[in-house]
Amino acid sequence: MKNIFKGLGLGLVTSALVLGMGAVSALADTTYAVNAITESAGLTINSAAASNLVLGSALTSGTLTLGSATQTGITTLYGSTSGANVLFGNVTTGSISNGAGLTSGTYTLGNATQTGATTLYGAVTGGANTLFSNATTSNIAVGGALTSGTLTLGGATATGVVTVYGGTSAANVLFNNVTGGSIAAGAGLTTGSLTLGGSSMTSGVTTIYGGTGTGAITLTPGTAGTIVIGAAAGTGAISIGTSTGIEATNIATGGTGAKTITIGDGASTGTTTIKAGSGGIVLQGTVSGNNSILSSSATGGVGYATGAGCAVTQGTNRTTGVTCTGESGAITLFTAAGSATLFSFTVTDTSVAAFDTVVVSQKSGTDTYEAFVTNVGAGSFKVSIIDGNGTTSEAPVFNFAVVKAVAS
Repeated sequence: MKNIFKGLGLGLVTSALVLGMGAVSALADTTYAVNAITESAGLTINSAAASNLVLGSALTSGTLTLGSATQTGITTLYGSTSGANVLFGNVTTGSISNGAGLTSGTYTLGNATQTGATTLYGAVTGGANTLFSNATTSNIAVGGALTSGTLTLGGATATGVVTVYGGTSAANVLFNNVTGGSIAAGAGLTTGSLTLGGSSMTSGVTTIYGGTGTGAITLTPGTAGTIVIGAAAGTGAISIGTSTGIEATNIATGGTGAKTITIGDGASTGTTTIKAGSGGIVLQGTVSGNNSILSSSATGGVGYATGAGCAVTQGTNRTTGVTCTGESGAITLFTAAGSATLFSFTVTDTSVAAFDTVVVSQKSGTDTYEAFVTNVGAGSFKVSIIDGNGTTSEAPVFNFAVVKAVAS
């Protein structure tokens, strides 16, 4: 009798399933066992168009499995085309694993042709949100097929920290395919700090490459901002323009505004060294300072370069004034016989200030002359000469140099 009722019960279950599932292919084999329904062909479970279909609604601590661990086919979950589709909407403290057993296959979120948004949310407070934590030697591509869209890391209003780690020995590359576009790092930064390189790095190198055109690397502060290179206290070196090729290193060039360029710190006890090649150092404009300018060169020294001097030949007689505008120059006297009588002439030179010192010396001539500078004024000075030992008729040359000086 027990077996009769059991058979009758199984028959009733079978009838209910057939009525609930609709017609099944006549060529398919359906097997019913305790807690199992096996179908040799396609199996469809439908609900009414507007009703709910629930699988495992009373499940608490058991396991709900869709598909088989050894299957080779495709498991597809379709959702509403307009509504919000939710998976694991009630999970609050548990773990959710998608593709946990995946080894050599491909795990895809979103569709290659989709136009909607794919969003991954993480913990909002203390949790650590991790993607691809077990990828050790493989490649990870985020937005690999992106063409004209936008790839965003972090939120526009985020107050937390967004960190991108790289390999400790490999070459880490960002934006290596950008050829004609623009790359902006910290474009929206207002009061924060933008840091390249780590404050604790020891033997590493931070390198910024630019293009081959003009203005390849530009550092531009705000209207009242400041750009500081080498602000941290260290013992290393800051080098600008160390290429072995032919190059130009420009600092504060361009524009018409007033610029102040400071090299070194007046409070420092170190030495600021500016080295130049065979071309020398060219300074345009007034050079001033509150310390001494010394030269240790046995062949160079401190003086004037080409362009600062002048040359003039005296006319009429040896008391005729001459005009020679320059910080240094050469004056060729009128041709005449030497005399033990002192003679004087005025040199008009607009580069001379009232408190300057003018030095004059004999450059050429057979006789030995004594020359003195008297009556230095703004724009002129007077030279007085006497022939000390002869009467040779000649046109000797005298050199002069102006040493800038003040009385306060």
